[in-house]
Amino acid sequence: MVEVGMPIEYELLQNSSRRQLERTFVNNLSTHLPPADGSNSMTADADSLKIYGTEGLFVIEGPSFMFPYLNQNTYYELKTVVQQSDTIIDGQVISREREDVLPVAVASEQHPAETLANLLLTGGNGMPDAMVNLDIHLSDYRREHLTVPVSKLRSFLVQEGCQLYFATTLTTPDSIRGMLLATNDALHYNHLLSVSMPVGQLLPQTPELQTHMYLFIPTIDKSKLFSTAPLRKTGAPIH
Repeated sequence: MVEVGMPIEYELLQNSSRRQLERTFVNNLSTHLPPADGSNSMTADADSLKIYGTEGLFVIEGPSFMFPYLNQNTYYELKTVVQQSDTIIDGQVISREREDVLPVAVASEQHPAETLANLLLTGGNGMPDAMVNLDIHLSDYRREHLTVPVSKLRSFLVQEGCQLYFATTLTTPDSIRGMLLATNDALHYNHLLSVSMPVGQLLPQTPELQTHMYLFIPTIDKSKLFSTAPLRKTGAPIH
């Protein structure tokens, strides 16, 4: 018989403590949603863009989390945008239109992975505000169900102190799946969201995302695992 001890943030693993954290999270998310984030502008700063692939797309690269494909990237394409302005001349309002070619957030069934990343991460930018159907898996085998706008969920997670990272995990002609990681470095926990939807539902007026959510997953600081040398029962150090 062997007993193995692993030093981690154990408080989060105690079921009663974790259960209370989960209950507070669900209650706050359902009753005290913050205002939506982001603006209505679809365009991006052209100086921030980098060429992405060979399909005329561009990317604004954000930080990644452990692996390059789990990141904060958002995606754009060049489109002709008609901008209208009003000028008062001799007391009369004169409307003028001007066409500009500008980088616009990708929203296309031809680019489902990039569109889903934008839906989850851009914070506005002209993207539709998807509804997220949350199936929240709790630590005592119960489940809660909530439906919230993605802008509200994103604002709530950021307000909680999380950084958001997204990765596409599967794309087929009919459906797309991805993983949204909300990591809180200060408090040493992650929330994990497994997101899926049919490709054909990416771009209605209000898309709906089916999401399984797992709360307060403890992180492990590997540098602390062996900070103290283990001892034999004799007290002799192990080398």
